[in-house]
Amino acid sequence: MADFSPHQSLRSPPHTLAEVTPAWLSECLNACGYRGEVTGFTARSVGEGMMGSTYKIDLSFATPTSETPTSVVLKITGEGERSRKLGRIGYGFRDKPGFYGSEVAFYRDFAKATSVRAPACYFAWLSDDGGQFVLLLEDISPARSGDELAGCTLAEAKLALGNLAGLHAPLWGSASLDAAGPIRRTTRDDAAVFAGHMAKAGKSFHDIHACRFAEEILTLVDAFIPRFEAWFHAADRSASLTHNDYRLDNLMFTHGAEPECVAVDWQTFTVSHPGFDVGLMLGASVPTELRRAHEEELLRVYYDRLIALGVKSYGFSDCIEDFHYGAFLGVKNAVVGLRGVTMTDRGLTMFDTKLGRACATIFDHDSLAMLK
Repeated sequence: MADFSPHQSLRSPPHTLAEVTPAWLSECLNACGYRGEVTGFTARSVGEGMMGSTYKIDLSFATPTSETPTSVVLKITGEGERSRKLGRIGYGFRDKPGFYGSEVAFYRDFAKATSVRAPACYFAWLSDDGGQFVLLLEDISPARSGDELAGCTLAEAKLALGNLAGLHAPLWGSASLDAAGPIRRTTRDDAAVFAGHMAKAGKSFHDIHACRFAEEILTLVDAFIPRFEAWFHAADRSASLTHNDYRLDNLMFTHGAEPECVAVDWQTFTVSHPGFDVGLMLGASVPTELRRAHEEELLRVYYDRLIALGVKSYGFSDCIEDFHYGAFLGVKNAVVGLRGVTMTDRGLTMFDTKLGRACATIFDHDSLAMLK
């Protein structure tokens, strides 16, 4: 753990942890209405951070106040050139931000317009070329980090799906989502670009990983890939703000009298079909046995909050259908992830688990029949 002493504040955002100063931290917190002068801090790395580096920072104050945060989280550009390039370009869609830009846009421009529980943001910055970013965020502590492999409880799954509705509901079906701008609905051209990535990932999946999966899973993946473009475009389906990687590893659960689910890691934030988020969370992240035992109950939690937050002309049967349609996001994320990520043992097991859960959901509901 590094120990830092105060020195002169930077007038431009820090690009590395070494450039962070107590004065800069004070400026960020003071600009958000908190009082107090940061006199020093300690920082430690948290998470694995494929495209960026994340640090928990514990703060020391000259005169502590009960309202001012005593710790924060810093997210900053990754050190490797490959990670910075991926962060800058994202999926390679024309006129859309990369992963860095998407996350900054969520915190800077959209978070306060939603009812989703996410970390409060004290500072957000993106370079003109989209290749560097800085976020200073609320430290969600104490809390339990979600874990794909360990699974979740029924209560945690309910919290997660209720929170997800808070992201989707406020701009559900809004005409503003189709307007020109960096955060806009997925176009047919975007879908065609990603279909090319998916085809390459499918070949790699067969060449490297086919020996580890049952024949029925291989058959499903093969059947999905030629249908991918139309599925991803989701032209005739509802649109909303979406997370696109809303799963247990990207959630935190607080405890106490009023427990919360807090969604983190917004680098895939965009506008798309809300069923994708539901399909990934309930269909590929919640353990299969728990999902099968409580599927309708969990969907009701999500649906009831949507309606309470003002979504109209959307029946529960529509919600069920969108969930079945969206379950393929678990297949897409697993197949693409197995090709594009340097695998750790845990990463490999996580993608295997996600793919198995997603396929089980699809088989349970014969969802492939929905895809033209």
